[in-house]
Parts: sequence; C-alpha cells; structure tokens
Amino acid sequence: MPSVNRGSTPSFLAIIAFVTNTEVEAIVGGYHGDPFRILGPHLVESEGAQKAGWEIRAFLPQAECAEVLVDGRPIPMEKRHPHGFFTARVPGGFDIYSFDLKSNQLKRLTDGGGVNEWPRWSPDGRHIVYTSDRSGGFDIYTMDADGDHVRRLTKGGSNRYPTWAR
Repeated sequence: MPSVNRGSTPSFLAIIAFVTNTEVEAIVGGYHGDPFRILGPHLVESEGAQKAGWEIRAFLPQAECAEVLVDGRPIPMEKRHPHGFFTARVPGGFDIYSFDLKSNQLKRLTDGGGVNEWPRWSPDGRHIVYTSDRSGGFDIYTMDADGDHVRRLTKGGSNRYPTWAR
C-alpha cells in the first residue's frame, strides 16, 4: 500500500481490497502473510442497499468496541470477530482519502468532482499526484498532502496512471 511518513505520523492512500472470513481468521491467528493488504481503509463496491464507499478495517486484540473519526466525526466500528477484528463502512465515492494511523482519522482529500483515482505520494511526501475526470476526460492533477492547492497538470486526451520520477 502506498505510504509516506510525514513527520512521525504515517499516512496511507487507500487501495481496493476484499476480505474473506479465511483472511480474518488468519489475521486474528497471527499467520496472515500480508495483513496490511486487509487492514486500514479500502474502497468497496455497492452491495444491495449500501452505496459504494470505504470500509475501514482494524485488528484491535481484546478491544470491546472501536470507532473511526471521519472529518472529526466518530463512526462506530462493528466487531466482526470476537478476538477484535472491526470494520466500519464510510460513505463516499471515487474520492481520495488519507488515513492517519496514529489518530485513526480518515480525511477526504478530494470532494465529489468526478472520478478521482490513482493517487501517488511524491518522494518527499509533501504532494499527491492523481487522475480525475472532473473536467470531462481524464487529466492529471497534483495537490498538497493535506488536499490543499489542487493544480491541473494536463489538459485533454486520456491521461492516466501518474507517477513521480526521482
């Protein structure tokens, strides 16, 4: 999962991942080969009456309850395993979020302007580059790591899958 350590607080950009009961058992049993593919924020598709959004997953051994803060608002997490595997569904579409591991806070960095995807941290962790179709076709944008100072870098064509060069 793409990550950056800004100061002493690591943050992650979310990537789509699905979780099975077998994987939950492997995480709580301590033998999952890649727990960070399962834990943290994950974009989920629509399911029946639930709209597409984010599922936040956490393993908190021996915890009775948990919550995640979204834009400063607490959302209770559901305990899905008696040993402390929790999930919470957070509404949202194709926006980009940052998840602060220290504060357990999810912050929306883009807001509703089309499909925003393929976020990548800059090597110094101060910026994020991503694609968006907010202007019609897909173009490449950049913003500060906190979501401020959005700047369109390309115009026209089909610009996808941005990356940073060192």
